[in-house]
Amino acid sequence: MKIEKLHTMDFMGIPGKKVWEFRDKVTVLAAPNGAGKTSVISALRYALTGLEPEGEMIHKGKTSAAVQIDTAKGSYCRIKKLGKQSRYVMNGKTTSLGELTRALEEEMGVSVSNAKIITSSELLQGLDSRQFGELLLNYLPEMMDKETVISRVSNATPLMRKIMEDNLPGGDFGTKELDSFFAFLMEKRKGIKKEIMEEEAVIRLYGCDVPEGENEENLRSRLDELNRQRDEAVVYSQKVSAYLQVRDAMEKNRTAIQQIEEELEKITAVRHSGDERQAVEELMLAARKAAHAALAAKKLDRANYNTLKDAVETIRQPTCPLSKNILCTTDKSSVLGELKEAMKRACESFNRHDQECREATAKALEMEEKLKAIDSDNVAVDRREQLERQRKQILETGNNAVVAGKA
Repeated sequence: MKIEKLHTMDFMGIPGKKVWEFRDKVTVLAAPNGAGKTSVISALRYALTGLEPEGEMIHKGKTSAAVQIDTAKGSYCRIKKLGKQSRYVMNGKTTSLGELTRALEEEMGVSVSNAKIITSSELLQGLDSRQFGELLLNYLPEMMDKETVISRVSNATPLMRKIMEDNLPGGDFGTKELDSFFAFLMEKRKGIKKEIMEEEAVIRLYGCDVPEGENEENLRSRLDELNRQRDEAVVYSQKVSAYLQVRDAMEKNRTAIQQIEEELEKITAVRHSGDERQAVEELMLAARKAAHAALAAKKLDRANYNTLKDAVETIRQPTCPLSKNILCTTDKSSVLGELKEAMKRACESFNRHDQECREATAKALEMEEKLKAIDSDNVAVDRREQLERQRKQILETGNNAVVAGKA
């Protein structure tokens, strides 16, 4: 996989929209502390694996955060909202977590759960003392001599200086020779500790005085036998410990698999495609639009009806519409008939639009519930796929533990 661009929106300490382009083979992030280097690495890790960083992922004062990576094969986006379910977009279209994960794993060539992206501080925190020491050795000069090495050991005793002078090579040498010297010291240390343990074993067994009739050869022979018994006891103890660990691990795995199986039995949902979801969403939006149009038509019908009603009341008055002081002698029956007929049509139109509004509203609610059911089914299928991966991983781990225990 070759990541070409990284897009972030209000992610951790990076406010607003930001875009990073990765054009060369190696990209180096160099900036003062607090500039957002860790946020960039965390964004890459979240986009590729879904692993959320520690602390607040959404920038302070915002309600959502988004991260997207662009590769030669497409784009992958994760959107996190406060109090809402995360959304996933692939190549500009809404998708499910399972489909996004499968696409990423296919392009990366490794499982998302096995992908590791760490910062330099996380790397250093994961080193033990020896690994950290070996890392520091890499910062030594490429070439050095005895005096350079001895000068670096500020608390060296005369005996330590003599050991370094006697065993370090003459002239200039590199870290390879220094590593060999370190390995030599470790082996000498093991030998000294073994001799001390043997002498202490003799002292514990016999005290400070040699028993009457014993000689050094007999004592050495008995010491060797005791050491052999000790070594056998250590091996047996290790085997017992390994057996107990395997047994406990297998029992734990059986319990975990049983729980997974029980949860899997309850999941009967099937996955719905993005096209199916989009079709339902379009039907819902169309129904809402129809309901709004019918509601507007109802309001227009009501206004028209009220206008006609006012006109009828005016026509029914005995006076002239232009002046109340003039009696009207014109026959108004035909006009009244036309107005009443118009009122009837307005009433019928209102009832028709009211029915259309009710039907469209019911259709919109039906599609909304169906959309919720589709999302719920897809979440359930994602959960089932996650459980199946966990079950497979547990089984593989259990088999490896059994093989290790037999070894």
